[in-house]
Amino acid sequence: MNWDACYKTGLGDTFSGVAPLSCLPPLVANLTYWAFVFAGVIAVFFIIYAGFLYVRSGGDAKQVQAARATLTYAIIGLIIVLSSVFILNVISRVTGIGCLRSFGFTSCQTESDTTRKGQFACFYKPGWGQASCYEYSENNDPKEPIGAWYTNYTGCQKNCRKPE
Repeated sequence: MNWDACYKTGLGDTFSGVAPLSCLPPLVANLTYWAFVFAGVIAVFFIIYAGFLYVRSGGDAKQVQAARATLTYAIIGLIIVLSSVFILNVISRVTGIGCLRSFGFTSCQTESDTTRKGQFACFYKPGWGQASCYEYSENNDPKEPIGAWYTNYTGCQKNCRKPE
C-alpha cells in the first residue's frame, strides 16, 4: 500500500478517520527517510555554528575549546549518518539484495512468478477513467489490485469495477 492510499481505507474517496495497519510500513519508510535528512541538516547547522563560535571566541582558550568540541561532535554525527547509508549499500551489494537500498518494509517483498503467473486482477489508477483487468506482472502499476486475483480474464472482467 502506498502512502496516498492510507488516507482512504477502501471506501473510495471518503476518509474514515482510522488508518489501517497496512499504513505502518509507508509511515516508517517516510519517517526513516526524513530522519536521515533531518540528521544531515542538523549536522551541517552545527558545523556552521561551531565556525561561528570559533570566530566569536576572540582567542579565549575556553571558547575555542567549546567551538572545537561542537565541530568534532557535529562531524562525528555527520559521519555516522553517512556511514549508515554506506554500510547498507555495501551489505546490499555483497549479498545481492538490492532492495535494502530503498527504505521500507515492502521493498524486499516479492511474490514468485509461479504464485500469480497467469492470473488476472482488476487495477485502477486515478486518471484512467475506468478500471481494467491485467495479467500479473512483477511491475504492475499500481501494485495493489482492486479485489481478488482471478484464474481467467473473464472472471476478472465480471467483477472489475472502478472504486466508488
